[in-house]
Amino acid sequence: MKDSISILIVDDHPLFRQGLVNALYSCDFNKTIFEAGSGKEALQLIEKESLDIILMDINMPEMDGLECSKLILEKHPDLKIIGISSFEDKWTIEQMLRLGSKRISH
Repeated sequence: MKDSISILIVDDHPLFRQGLVNALYSCDFNKTIFEAGSGKEALQLIEKESLDIILMDINMPEMDGLECSKLILEKHPDLKIIGISSFEDKWTIEQMLRLGSKRISH
């Protein structure tokens, strides 16, 4: 069994990312946390690091969370992605769920 969980937080808002980092570090389990401010940055990081879970913002400039998740899951189908969004529109949620994402709201 793995001793540590590797988590990537992908969100274009630095304060929100830092809040998630702080919340995760307060949890009582071994973890390594990475951060990406964009979908493109996330794709680059995924090629360098072994990850277990991605917390993916849906609404980001350049490459949104839907496109980024699709590209990630094409290469890494076993990676777990949790969609994060303040938007509640049904279409976006359905698209993330079809990709295999799990959903939480912020």
